[in-house]
Amino acid sequence: MISLALFRINVQSFIKNGSVTDCTLPDEDGVVRDHCIVITEPVQGTGNSIHGAEFDYRQGFTFLPGLLSNTGMEFNATYAPSNSGKTDLSGTKIPFQDNSTKSGNFILWFQNDRIQARVAYNYRSRRAVSEDVGSIAGMELYEAPQKYVDASFSYKLSKYAELFVQGTNLSNEYQRFYLVWPDQPAHSNFSERTYMVGIRGQW
Repeated sequence: MISLALFRINVQSFIKNGSVTDCTLPDEDGVVRDHCIVITEPVQGTGNSIHGAEFDYRQGFTFLPGLLSNTGMEFNATYAPSNSGKTDLSGTKIPFQDNSTKSGNFILWFQNDRIQARVAYNYRSRRAVSEDVGSIAGMELYEAPQKYVDASFSYKLSKYAELFVQGTNLSNEYQRFYLVWPDQPAHSNFSERTYMVGIRGQW
């Protein structure tokens, strides 16, 4: 299967993460002394459009000999540039929050009557996470591009039971966040590789 989709979405407004300064909160004794603090919270965003294209290709390699005839692949790629209507401190246009301009995945699989196996590579380009960090206009928090490798394997013991093994984030990827410029790190999240072994039953 080969498919190509074109899309355009007009967004009137949306909720996003941002920072606001609040000087109305009381101290511990209940008295308001105009001490200002920065609060990160959902804020109302303005609208704009998001458009792009998605390409999808899937094929089973049934023309190959022997066990290879049970293999196949899937490939998906999306290009979706967006513009929130704002710029960061470097003068770069800020995209919609949580939207990556480029994303895609590539999957190789094997399947017969008893065995199912697949390896998946997933990619997404940088994404905007939060605006006006520290209540500084244009101080945008971004997440750096992400690349993940996941895999799974299952063996059908009988018509009622199946043994499975799954591994996620096999590439040991970090989530790296930065402020405006890629060499200005903010923080990182690290979730390590995860493995799961189990038996599924059905009756």
